Amino acid sequence: MPPEGYGEKCHTLYFPSKEMLDSWKMLAHGARIPLTKWIIAIVEASLEQPSEETSVSQDIQVMRKENLRLRHELEATQRNLLARETELFKLRHRESLADNFDIDLDAHLIEVLRDGCVWSQRDLLEALNVDALDADAIAMISRLLQSLSDAGVLTEEKRGWKWKK
Repeated sequence: MPPEGYGEKCHTLYFPSKEMLDSWKMLAHGARIPLTKWIIAIVEASLEQPSEETSVSQDIQVMRKENLRLRHELEATQRNLLARETELFKLRHRESLADNFDIDLDAHLIEVLRDGCVWSQRDLLEALNVDALDADAIAMISRLLQSLSDAGVLTEEKRGWKWKK
């Protein structure tokens, strides 16, 4: 039974082992304070310091939000780049195809075609970073491929176009 006046503030603490109790008593003795005050000081100190787990979980949450924002930004940038590449492709080839001038081929198109694979129009446009759904780009690549076929450097197969060896 606690002394008079301490009844509301009293709590009995059971330690998991006698060794733990002895260890804590030694630590309190080393700090030159009673065990009860030492336990209270340790608990108070741990409550005053921000929990490392809380800090880490907040950091993770902030990083997840930043990661999501960067993914959306990357997708928008990739869409913008695709639109610009498509426009560049159309500008580069529009005049030569419209006026029936010599076909102006870029090195990247030749490099893609010469790899030995069979290329569909859609795959070629994607390899050139051009929007494969753009009607003008599809018409231009069709005319380019047909001109190369007429020149004898490409053959049209079932699955697409292949560079002649």
